[in-house]
Amino acid sequence: MMPIISIVLVVVASVCLLVAIVFLIRGLTSRQSGFHGPYGVQQQEARQDMLVDYYRGGFLLLLAIVLFGIIGLSLIRTGTPEESKPVPAEDLVSPTIPPQTSTPSIPPTVLTPMSSPTSPINSPTPDATDTTTPNQTPAVPSAVVNSPNGLWLREAPGGTQQLELITDGAVLILLPDRESADDTEWQLVRTPAGNDGWVAVDFIVYQ
Repeated sequence: MMPIISIVLVVVASVCLLVAIVFLIRGLTSRQSGFHGPYGVQQQEARQDMLVDYYRGGFLLLLAIVLFGIIGLSLIRTGTPEESKPVPAEDLVSPTIPPQTSTPSIPPTVLTPMSSPTSPINSPTPDATDTTTPNQTPAVPSAVVNSPNGLWLREAPGGTQQLELITDGAVLILLPDRESADDTEWQLVRTPAGNDGWVAVDFIVYQ
């Protein structure tokens, strides 16, 4: 279909070019014949015929150039090699990878040594029973702080120097010393931080 259209366009463009040349030549001859005629109506008519021929020739020449341009573009497009066209994705065939057949693994054969009938059978020797009684470590006396705001550890019973603020629920180790001061019982303890001091008995719970 495209070659037929191209041929028709070539023929039409060629005809337009030839007719344009004819009009231009006729306009040129009309101009020369008008100049040689008598001045007056004949020169005006020759001038009008010349302009008409020039207009027709110019229009046909322009039309012929446009047609030749269209033909050239169509030839360029049809001359494009097929290799430059993109290949559709469905035409790309991925290579088929053959499925791998799994080779059954052969379990290794374990050789069990056979005991000689002449070799004596060693019977296990029973372990000696430990008859020693473990030493029981005596429990360390302790107490738990029962004060939501904490409890101050002091350097002496009823003393004013505060060594450490012990948090509520902390476990204290009781040391063998207890005294009374200012109508309050005081216990010598050791805190989890390792500090020794006195605390009020009213704010601890013995365990």
